[in-house]
Amino acid sequence: MICKNKAAGWLLFYLQSSRSLLEYKNHLEACYCISGKGQVLEENGAVHEIEVGTVYVLDKSDKHVLINASEEDFVLVSVFNPLLKGTEVHSLDGSVSSAY
Repeated sequence: MICKNKAAGWLLFYLQSSRSLLEYKNHLEACYCISGKGQVLEENGAVHEIEVGTVYVLDKSDKHVLINASEEDFVLVSVFNPLLKGTEVHSLDGSVSSAY
C-alpha cells in the first residue's frame, strides 16, 4: 500500500471480499474493477452493476454495500483522497460500516 508517509500524493489500495459495508467519512474514494462482477448498493436502495473495467466514484463519503455478484473473485483497486495514513483497518464483520 502506498500511504501518506510515502509522499506520493495518492494512495493505491486493494481489498478482496464477498460483501462489505463500507463508509469513508474522511476520504473520497474511486474504485476500478480488475476482476469479477459485483454491485454497489447505496443507502437509498440504488444498485450499480460493476464489472471488469468499471470505475465508480463515491463523492460524498457515502455509506454503501459492496457485493460480489459472481463465483470468481471480485477485486477492486481503490484510490483515496486525502491519503490514508496506513494504520486504518477494515472491519468487515457486517455489524458496522468499515469507516476511515
